[in-house]
Parts: sequence; structure tokens; C-alpha cells
Amino acid sequence: MIILLLSLAIQIALSLKKASYGLMTYMAIRLCIPSAARVGSFSFNTLALMMLLICTLPTLIKRYFRIDKIDKYYIKNIIYLIVVLYVLTLFANYVPFSFQIKALIQMCSTELLPSIIFIILIKDQIDIKRCVTVLMYCSIFTSLYGIFTFLTRSNPLYDLFQTEGNLFENEFSRAGIESMAVGIYNDSIFLSLVCLLLITFLYNKSSIIKNKKLWGFTILILTINLILTTKRSGLIALIIFGIILFFDKQYRKVLKKILICGIIAVILLSFLPQGEGIKDMIISVIFFWNDKVQDSLDIGGSSNDLRLRQLLAVLDLVKYNILQGMGYDFANYYYTEIYDASIYGLDPDFAGFESFAFKILSASGIIGFIMWIKTFYNIKKYIHYKNNTSKYYALAFVASYLSAILITDTSGSFYLFFILSVLNKKFLMINNSNNQTKIEL
Repeated sequence: MIILLLSLAIQIALSLKKASYGLMTYMAIRLCIPSAARVGSFSFNTLALMMLLICTLPTLIKRYFRIDKIDKYYIKNIIYLIVVLYVLTLFANYVPFSFQIKALIQMCSTELLPSIIFIILIKDQIDIKRCVTVLMYCSIFTSLYGIFTFLTRSNPLYDLFQTEGNLFENEFSRAGIESMAVGIYNDSIFLSLVCLLLITFLYNKSSIIKNKKLWGFTILILTINLILTTKRSGLIALIIFGIILFFDKQYRKVLKKILICGIIAVILLSFLPQGEGIKDMIISVIFFWNDKVQDSLDIGGSSNDLRLRQLLAVLDLVKYNILQGMGYDFANYYYTEIYDASIYGLDPDFAGFESFAFKILSASGIIGFIMWIKTFYNIKKYIHYKNNTSKYYALAFVASYLSAILITDTSGSFYLFFILSVLNKKFLMINNSNNQTKIEL
């Protein structure tokens, strides 16, 4: 509790000193303090966001009318998405309206709103470079702590804020690897998505970072962490990121550096006792479409056949509500109000709704699915607005994350994707200016 109150006091003090300082502190809190942390009955993440809004509200109102047209385009698209999702809740007749609204408000406030605040408060070259600095150090912390959780099979930081036990209290094995990196999240999928986003974001920021060795070290340990989560979806998405950028000549040199970091990471991990299992997992990534290869390597996880069964089950579920779905956040409602997984285990048909697509189709139908895809497309356009030289990077950043969540789910990483999309746009704007200085790290 003392750590949380101290963090909140620092955020409030910095917010009052300068709005962008408070915003960067909020970003550090989201990346370094477990989402399980609570102050009384309030989620600490929600409380930190509320304090940020209260402290910076006058600045937010004043600066909103000064933001660029393209930034207003981004905000308009987010609002449009929210409105469509709200309208769909009115036509969904399965999940109670009160349950849907509560979940929708939670998603909008914790996942979407922070990026809008970033758009308004991050206004110049100095702000964006400070954000990159904060993200660099948060990436190092995230990676080192993730590696620590893998090596020790413990999660003391999570245990400090959560009394219900952590993942390592259960026995598990994947590809012969009897551990996994989970970081502060107690969720290896969440950590793999965070690592993916941080790698793809920092990828093209070396031009403004003076200490290239620290940049390379950060990419290296993020890659190691991504592998140690044992989640193939993040590795497949990173490969997709690299394939798209291969067609962009201006980023090929940096791509080679990332590839070298990946090779070094694999070599270093091969010396671990679980090195053989890590090698098998990487082979399974290369042949991800072949279930026979997965079975021969005893990789575990969801097979392509299981995902196909889930898709067919979801389509059968919504066949009479195909346009609007069953109601927002149906998957959560199903497992909290209808099907008791603690007694019966996961539903054999739906399993864990192990794809963002399955959750959206069941909750918001075809209309909701199209709206989300349109939103991702608009974010890609937003990132490289008036900067066609960065269209491949914008496509790679969005497509890699979208492919990862279509294979698995967002697992709480949405907020970071939207924040980094905004920071990417603002970085690309200053990167084209002649008055560019490098960050001292």
C-alpha cells in the first residue's frame, strides 16, 4: 500500500508541475506495477488515471482546441468505434445491458482514453523524446523482471499486490520447458504482447537515441523475454513485422540489427537447461500451420484444429444474432454467469475464446468485427499521415500486433498499442524535422 500511495503522490506532484510529466509517470505505472494492485476497492490503474485527469483537466481542455486536424481524426475514429459498440449493446438480447455498459465503460477508460490524453498533452519534440526515454527504461525493467520470473519460477512483485496466488503455484510444462516468463502480469500472453509492442516501437527509434549499445541491449533482452514467455503468437507476429519491413529499404539496416539480436538471444538461451525445448518451440513457430509438427515436438498449447472448432462454435452461437452478436463482453459473461469453469473446466467448444476475433464475433457480431478492423486500418493511416516513407513501418506495426491478437487475444495490452500508435505518429512527425537532437541515455 505504501508503494502505491507513494507512486500516486509522485504522479500527482509531477502532473501539477507539468502535465506531460504526469502522463509519463502514468505510463511507467502501467508498465511497472501489476494491474492486480488495488487501493481499497479501486484498481490502482484506474485511480492513477483518475488522478491524471483531475490534475491535467484544465490543460487538456485548453490544448484540445490546438491539436492538429489529423489528431482530431484519430479521436473521431475512436469515438465512432465507441458509439457503434454502444448502439450494438441496445440490440443485443442475451447479455444484460448493465453488464455490457459496465464492461464497455471499463474498456473505454482504461484502454482507449489514455491514448487520447497522450495526443493532447504530448505537444513537442522534447516531450516525445522523454517518452521514448521512459519507455526504454521501462522496457529494461520489464525484460529483466520477466527473465527473473522465468529463472526463479516466482513472481514476488505480483504476490506483493495480490493474495490469490500466482501462476507458478501450478505445475506446467511446454515443449519440455517447465517455466515461463510472466513478468508483473502473471500472464505470459500479456507479457509476450507487451514485449512485441515494445520491440516494434523501439525498432526505428535508434536515430534519436545516442547510446546505441543501450538501445541494442534493450532490444536483445526484450527478444529473450519474448522467447521465454513460450508463446508462439508473439514470435510469429515478430516474423510478420520483419517480413513487411524487408520491403522498406530505409529500415533494412536496422532490421539486420534486430535479426542479429534474435540470433544472439537464441544462442544464449540454448545454454539454459531448457535449451532443447526452446529450440523445439522455435521450430514449431516456423511450421506453425502444421499440427503434426506441433504434436511430434510435444509443444502443447492450442492446435489449429482446436481454433477451428472454437470458430465454428462461435459462428453457431451467433447464427441468429450474426449482425450484433450476443452482447458486449459475452465471453466474460459466459464464464462468470453461465458456465462455472472452476467446476467443469473450460467449455470444450469455446475453450478460452482464444482469439480476439472469436470474442468480437460473439460479443458484437459482424458489425462489431468490421468496425474493429476499420479502426486498425485507420490507425495505420494515422501513423504515416503525410509521411509515405513510413507506410511500410506503419503497416508492419499494426499488422504484427493484429496478427498476434487474432492468434490469441489482447490480454490487457490494448492500452499500450493505442499509446504507442500515437507516439509513433508524433515521432515520425519530428523525425522529418531538421532540428533533431539525440537523447542522452
